[in-house]
Amino acid sequence: MAHNPRLSYCWRDVGATDNLAELSKLDENRILIELKARYLNDEIYTYVGDILIAVNPLKDLHIYGKKTALAYKNAKLSEQPPHIYATASHVYKCMLGVEYDADPHSQCIVISGESGAGKTESTKLVVKQIIELCNGNTQLEQQILQVNPLLEAFGNAKTVINENSSRFGKYIQLLFHSGKVVGAKISEYLLEKSRVVHQNAGDANFHIFNYMFAGCSEEQRQTFKLGSRENYRYTKSCDQTADATFYQNKFEQLQNAMDLVGFSEEEQDDLLAVLSGVLSVGNVDFADKVSSERVGVSQVDDLAAAAHLFGVKPADLQECLTRLTNSTRGEQIIINFSRTQAEDARDAVAKVIYGRLFSWIVNKINQRLSPDQRSIDQLEIGILDIFGFENFASNSFEQACINLANEHLQYFFNEHIFSLEQEEYKSEGIKWSHISYSDNQPLLDLFLKKMGILALLDEESHFPQGTDASFVDKLNKNLSSHECYKKQRAARTPRFAIQHYAGHVTYDVKNWLEKNRDTIPPSLMSMLKQSSNLLLRTIFKGNITRTGTLALQNRTRKSVTADLFRSPFEKQPIRPSTSAPSNSKKLTVGTQFKNSLQELIRQMSKANPHFIRCLKPNASRLAGEFDDKYILSQLSYTGMLQTVQIRRDGYAFRPLIPDFICTYKPLILHSDVPIDGETCKQILRKANLTNWHIGKTKVFLKHHHAEVLAKDLSAVIGATVTLQAVARGFLARKYVHRLRKVSEQHKVYVKSFLLGVQTNSEMFLTNQTVVIQHEIKERERKAGEKRAEAAAEAERKHAESLVTQQLNSAPRNSVPADSDKPARPVKPQRLSMYSVSSVSVEPNISPIPRVRRPSRSVQDPLPVLPLPPSPSPLPPAVRSPTESKPQLRHNHTASLRNIYSDNRCQSFVERFSQLGYNGMAEDDEFIEDDYSIAHRAETVSNLYGPVGAKNTTVKWFQTSQLQKLLEPFSERPYEWFHGIIPRAKAEKMLLLKPVGAFMIRLSEKRLGYVLTFRAETRCRHYMVDPTPSNKYVVVGEPKVHKTLEDLVKYHQKLPLSNWNHLLTEPCGQQDVARPDYAELWTSGHPTPPTQPLSASYMDMKGRQPPLQQVTANSTKSSTISTNNVATLNTQDFIPPLPPKTRTKTRPPVNYISYK
Repeated sequence: MAHNPRLSYCWRDVGATDNLAELSKLDENRILIELKARYLNDEIYTYVGDILIAVNPLKDLHIYGKKTALAYKNAKLSEQPPHIYATASHVYKCMLGVEYDADPHSQCIVISGESGAGKTESTKLVVKQIIELCNGNTQLEQQILQVNPLLEAFGNAKTVINENSSRFGKYIQLLFHSGKVVGAKISEYLLEKSRVVHQNAGDANFHIFNYMFAGCSEEQRQTFKLGSRENYRYTKSCDQTADATFYQNKFEQLQNAMDLVGFSEEEQDDLLAVLSGVLSVGNVDFADKVSSERVGVSQVDDLAAAAHLFGVKPADLQECLTRLTNSTRGEQIIINFSRTQAEDARDAVAKVIYGRLFSWIVNKINQRLSPDQRSIDQLEIGILDIFGFENFASNSFEQACINLANEHLQYFFNEHIFSLEQEEYKSEGIKWSHISYSDNQPLLDLFLKKMGILALLDEESHFPQGTDASFVDKLNKNLSSHECYKKQRAARTPRFAIQHYAGHVTYDVKNWLEKNRDTIPPSLMSMLKQSSNLLLRTIFKGNITRTGTLALQNRTRKSVTADLFRSPFEKQPIRPSTSAPSNSKKLTVGTQFKNSLQELIRQMSKANPHFIRCLKPNASRLAGEFDDKYILSQLSYTGMLQTVQIRRDGYAFRPLIPDFICTYKPLILHSDVPIDGETCKQILRKANLTNWHIGKTKVFLKHHHAEVLAKDLSAVIGATVTLQAVARGFLARKYVHRLRKVSEQHKVYVKSFLLGVQTNSEMFLTNQTVVIQHEIKERERKAGEKRAEAAAEAERKHAESLVTQQLNSAPRNSVPADSDKPARPVKPQRLSMYSVSSVSVEPNISPIPRVRRPSRSVQDPLPVLPLPPSPSPLPPAVRSPTESKPQLRHNHTASLRNIYSDNRCQSFVERFSQLGYNGMAEDDEFIEDDYSIAHRAETVSNLYGPVGAKNTTVKWFQTSQLQKLLEPFSERPYEWFHGIIPRAKAEKMLLLKPVGAFMIRLSEKRLGYVLTFRAETRCRHYMVDPTPSNKYVVVGEPKVHKTLEDLVKYHQKLPLSNWNHLLTEPCGQQDVARPDYAELWTSGHPTPPTQPLSASYMDMKGRQPPLQQVTANSTKSSTISTNNVATLNTQDFIPPLPPKTRTKTRPPVNYISYK
């Protein structure tokens, strides 16, 4: 590197300034020296006010880890060294309105710089930090983080100046609600489709082809008819020296990203098939046609392979590549192609398929990341990562569009940093010395005005006889007088030059008209719409919008329109980008790109912009090399010197006077102050600030003034909160003191009430005892009388029988049969009841009925009987007519409980019975199911039933998951698998297990699983969701697994992201004879054999007892005890509950003292 004598001087504090706006002496050399000193010290970030300069280190500095992200999470820009994480945190807090105590508002970040300056990596770091700030734990955050690697595979490629150059532009919109990200949208701009079929020297095709060659398995190669890289025309220039392992790992990461975002297996297979078909169609070669016949195809095998992968007939594909069929007034006109025309048609097929495939990927991402609904208080952060300024040896139509986009961004930067700011100083009456800057408005007019380059290109493209040479002639005729247009000498190919803000660029106009037309034969479109490949058929049924994007017509979800991402502060609806009517003229690529740029600028103008300037240290891509001249040129054409000057002398913070007073009036400790400039001055003097101005409607402050005011305001608010805490604490203590007094009064009242109840109960029991004893005596008396009467009757009958016998046996008393004198009756003897003592009759007395009392264990706790908040004393002897009289009890305390609880006991028992008699309803998973509201799973109501129902989960498991949970050889479930069990039971099973013990259980309210494992102090629960590609992912983790067994093995080797330990041993079944997954197997799927019985079921000889015995034991051990109810001494009123066979956790109970 050549030494620059102008930079030989230095300062003692060189490199110590992290904000160039604070330099006392300002010139380009001082800025260059500061940046160089910091870069050589691996300090690649520097502030210019609130603008961040990032110099690409071209190596890993290890400054983007978790620890660094946390350090910048809540820090202000001036509290930590410059870092891209600090800028991301600053933007996030500005969106929420907490940075300068301003109103919440949408923000955007514009990342600009040359190709290879590090824009793509900066974009990924910004998104990563913003997602970290959200503190989200859903799968949406991981999906958003996977978007950039996914799009890089299909939209980035190697160039001579950049190993990972973005060949398209993207604008990422992150949507937030209450500080949490709820959705995202990707807008794509001008994919360089021509790279698919042609690459300049030193360039390569898109990364995805290298990934496929290195990562596809042998089976996939045979299925997709994929050969080696050297055998394809479109990939011969791909990097031959790269490590195959690197691309293989990239392919695995791509598959993981597609699984995580939500691409199904069928979609991924169709995607690879279409890409392989693009490569095969590129190998189709043509033979010169004979006489008037069409050209022939020399590579029949490649044509057949491409047709097979595209899902069309080889003859139809050959017809589209070799001839054009038009219909005019009912007649068909067939035009046979020449060999050159056939090759152009072949390349056009490859380009249009790849272009629509890329748009479909973006559509799919937007579909998966779109928010469920839009609320009025949603905000957004937009991040622009667009292709950098390019100047190659041969620059074509794509470079012209790319450089035009950079001109637009430079104009956007100048407008916000210079033009609008200085106009505001003038209108507000602020004394200001105008800072001149390079205005590129004339160059934008050169491209975009009515007779500009794009307009003339469209005009020439609409002429069938138009050529590239005629287009250049038209440019020279109409634009030769423009200051930025440079006419070129005649050459082999027509060309012209433009003086851009970043330098002089010469453009080769070869094939500009064809690229701008981007025409596709109607027969080709018709053929691909009828393809048997669902993906190819889908993307060709869609329409191209006015901005050049693909609008699909068969979306399963509502399309994400502009209204979805409309600013909540915008009153008028935004016109969405709809496709052009069928009867209108097809828009050219140049017109579509111009419309997309206008839409982009309009989107960014709605938000508060923040700028990140990326610089490339040298043209050779060498780490540690700082090329002074190369850096100085970048600083010069980006206007960095003027930017530093306006950030040093200008006023970056310009709030309105009413907003300023409303926000910062606590600093002067007055709430009622006039809204005028004098109040603003009082506030600023109170903060000891200088070099500020009060305008007509705004307060003009330096960038660091805002931080000083925010810091002072935070101190005042903190002191106010402390005073409020003391005052509220004092009032709360007085309030509690009053409550305690009332509570003591209630205690006395309740105690007297219970004492009265006890006294009345004892009196009542005494009376009842007397009454009952009297009844017993009366009953005994009546029974004695009955016994006496019975004995007397028996004695009388016995006497009569004796008398009858005596009369019959005595002859003197006998009367002859023929005697007419009747016999004199004998008077029976009167017997006493004591004369027949041997005859006894038991009185008919029934015993007092008793209800059988269930036995109670002394260890069973007493269930709590809720005490009414305001007990009212009841009359001791008042009882409802339908109320049964209590049975006699000799225990007065028990009788008191019976009487007091008589009206409440039944409802108490009924309530506990409804709760399963353990104080709680059926355990359900409530923590891991919180995410089900924002969960983005596909609806399955029409397949399995309503999500959340147990029957739905069981049906889903039996239909799609059952075979995946069986071990390969034993045909039984994995040891770690459990059925639908509540989290409380899972935690109980893991309670005595070591750290890392785990299980995977089926979730009842979600179509997924829950990973539960034993941590150091508690059990943790992680949701495991199936992806659309029939794989599995732990929610919040970036890795997707083919099976649950792979997931377990992976985390037995690598920890989860927020836990530093590994999964160790699986937690098996608690009752192997009755596994908790038995209900998941139907009659068509017999229950698999369980795992070996545990030692507790082994007999002394090591043999397993019979299954009936094990079942009986397990049922007996799991029976719920009903002794809790018995402890209330309500046995006379409560029958024993039937035994239950499902163990439930008994909640902690309190006790009520009746003393």
